[in-house]
Amino acid sequence: MNRITATAVVLVSLAIVPLGCEQKPAAPAAETVKLGAPVEMTIPVKGMHCEGCEGAVCGKVEKIEGVTAVKASHVDEAVVVTAPPEQREAIEAAIKKLGYTVD
Repeated sequence: MNRITATAVVLVSLAIVPLGCEQKPAAPAAETVKLGAPVEMTIPVKGMHCEGCEGAVCGKVEKIEGVTAVKASHVDEAVVVTAPPEQREAIEAAIKKLGYTVD
């Protein structure tokens, strides 16, 4: 069998659809949870020592759904976040995951 014939055989075999197979039903769409109105929250955080720490916290927290603003300060030992109140637990968990202490 030459190269062209072998390629044609492979392409044809890939195009064959098994008969009698049913498609699986699509998974139901995930429900979206409606978040409340954003509020400003001040979260006391210990362990930030520099602007790099502030940047790490801001980068992690700003990825959380519903967060509209975040400012971390190692001097004030706090993170000010504007987000729906029900996201506070997720925000605190993200900060702790980075190795900082949330008071």
